[in-house]
Amino acid sequence: MDTSASEFPLQGRPEENCGGEGNTHEHSRTVSGERSAARETGLVRKSNCLIWSHIAWTVLQHRVTAMLIAQLDSSSEEFEMHRFNVKELIPNRIEDNREIRPEDVCEQIFEQTIHTAPCETIGEREYQGYNCFSTCRYDVQSGDIEAKFNNGMRAFLFGPDDNFTTYRLAEFMQLRSRYSMRIYELIKMKEEFGELALPVGELRSLIGCEDDVCSSLAEVEEKVLRPSQVEIRERCDTYFTYSTETEESGLETIHFTIHRSAPS
Repeated sequence: MDTSASEFPLQGRPEENCGGEGNTHEHSRTVSGERSAARETGLVRKSNCLIWSHIAWTVLQHRVTAMLIAQLDSSSEEFEMHRFNVKELIPNRIEDNREIRPEDVCEQIFEQTIHTAPCETIGEREYQGYNCFSTCRYDVQSGDIEAKFNNGMRAFLFGPDDNFTTYRLAEFMQLRSRYSMRIYELIKMKEEFGELALPVGELRSLIGCEDDVCSSLAEVEEKVLRPSQVEIRERCDTYFTYSTETEESGLETIHFTIHRSAPS
């Protein structure tokens, strides 16, 4: 992490506190409306290497990252600061009425890491770790949080389409389970092929499911697969069915069959 930029001051910056109160509120409403519209049409584009990483993020961390990725400009040579409002982290007000503290959001942003293998060594035991963000600021006046990706993330967020997966931000933001979020990304990555096979242990690692939570295939089905299957089918443009296989060696594998939802 870039420690020189790792503090997040919990106050508005002087240049953002200038001007009359009415103008500031009007500007905030305009910016918020623009971001809401962008969220409805925005796309999240990630490298397949990033999707294939070992990620154990919270729902909030997944949503923050997706919103910021949807704002990226691929023509920019360096990452810039992008912002979102804390209220945007709960797109469905029925879902959760808790007040999210901006301080907690900033703390979670700085805790985000990924562990991934270089694309040419996926499947081998060679992993690299990355801090996802270098900077985070909170503006008390607007309620906005600004954040910037670490430069080391560039290879995971910019590149040729054949090594990347794209999905709609609005659909991803509606998912309420971190397991559903990760499985959705995995099936979107393999959507063109229509199937994906993963040993149970590898699936747990990819979605951040601890062994003490799902120590058996039965528990993975009960706590991860069936709930995710229902939620993804209800909320997304791609869904899955699955079967399980246990080999004589004891290796347990989950076979995903990937489907496209019929246009509404």
